[in-house]
Amino acid sequence: MKDIVLFGVTGDLAKKKIIPALARISTYKKIRIIGFGRKKMTQKQFAEYIELGATEAGYSFKNAIDGFSTVYICSELDDITGYAALSKKVKNGAIIYIALPPAMQLHISKLLIFSGIVTKEKATQIAFEKPFGSNSTEAKKLNTYLSSHLRDSQILRVDHYAGKETLLDLESSGRTGIFSFLSSMTKIKELHISFKEKITANMRGSFYDAVGALSDVAQNHMLYMLTMYLAAYAEQCIYASETGNTCTISSTTTTSVRTIRSILAESLEVCGKPVLGQYTGFREVEGVRKTSTTETYFKFELKIKPKAIQKLPVEIRESVQRIYTVFKNTKIIFEGGKGLQENDVSIETICDGRYKLMINRNCGKDAYDEIFTALIEGNLNRFVTFEQVQSGWNIIESVKEKHKGKIVEYSVGTEPRA
Repeated sequence: MKDIVLFGVTGDLAKKKIIPALARISTYKKIRIIGFGRKKMTQKQFAEYIELGATEAGYSFKNAIDGFSTVYICSELDDITGYAALSKKVKNGAIIYIALPPAMQLHISKLLIFSGIVTKEKATQIAFEKPFGSNSTEAKKLNTYLSSHLRDSQILRVDHYAGKETLLDLESSGRTGIFSFLSSMTKIKELHISFKEKITANMRGSFYDAVGALSDVAQNHMLYMLTMYLAAYAEQCIYASETGNTCTISSTTTTSVRTIRSILAESLEVCGKPVLGQYTGFREVEGVRKTSTTETYFKFELKIKPKAIQKLPVEIRESVQRIYTVFKNTKIIFEGGKGLQENDVSIETICDGRYKLMINRNCGKDAYDEIFTALIEGNLNRFVTFEQVQSGWNIIESVKEKHKGKIVEYSVGTEPRA
């Protein structure tokens, strides 16, 4: 049985995504949920809270396989006695899942390590919900501390887009079928990716004002999608030109896949002048500052640095550029996907000729199901390296530095003009 310790168990993310996912997983994996939080609850009340979170999403822990149970530790997040109580309950090999703001990640990590819950000698792992750190400096500080006390395989950086079913389909289609043929036989010029959201920031104004569109989705989700696409494409180039035993990348060699995504992320640089915008009425949303300059829209262009890409086992000769556009995100479509249902994907690849790929299907599996299954099974390929995280922060900070202008105001449903 795998222990899953949830920090932030009473938060919005846990209620909407994590608890329903664990309810589904409990039907085929033996798990025990240990909650750690400040809210006062008895063990019975916590079990009822967990079941309610599942039933509200249409599931139930009553369908769990034998052995499922819950435990609750009521404690302030900085109270060492709470961690002492947790250490007595949690088993070696547990997953500590931290679904809390970046500002709390380092402090909680120190307490977990100080109390002996997570040590280099144990099999226990810490998983951090995105974003990892709040900027490049804080991310490096957190990673330096963790790396000095734990093995790299114990530090898991979560981006749930790694579990999106349509993206997993796209990742595998890059190695097979007609998409494989296009990747290896044509020269891709551009790939356009856009996130668009029709709703406003109501109900999460304070969060969005503090984070902004760039940090919320560009630093993690969009960079992951880009490197995932490029990694699948790079594999095709390597397979096509492989001679002898020079190629070590395959879909089953998880460390190689993670490494190539990191190298690709590090090879990206911002070019041109970015556009940042804020929709009219954002400052009137509850929780948003009246003087807010937080972006709710961005558009910028990336290119691959030719010298950096030579780190790959074989050179990629294609000239590739990426253009990103983003609105506030809770649902996703790719550019060209007008009229698709949520979570469906449409990608237009502009080659020597033109080719448009549309994946239009209803996703049956939630991304968090895939993430927690990967956590339990130890599939590191579903998590990002620190190098990829840091590359994302460097890109975001470069965009802000290159912007050097005012935030453009625009109406909901339109795009700001530069």
